[in-house]
Amino acid sequence: MEAAQEAGRVRADIPATELMAMVIALVISWDTASWSLKALRPETDRASSAGRRAAVTAAVTALARPPHRE
Repeated sequence: MEAAQEAGRVRADIPATELMAMVIALVISWDTASWSLKALRPETDRASSAGRRAAVTAAVTALARPPHRE
């Protein structure tokens, strides 16, 4: 993570360890979610799994993206 920050590939305004902890939390969020939350959107097929994966990927990308510079 530090190397990616130094190279400008991910944001550097959040310390590497904390950014990695946030990424990990996003990635495991559905597995650790409460049963009541999971009941709102049960996983019934591969499409729902792929959609969830795409949503997590988008969230991680948005979190890690370096700020836009003018």
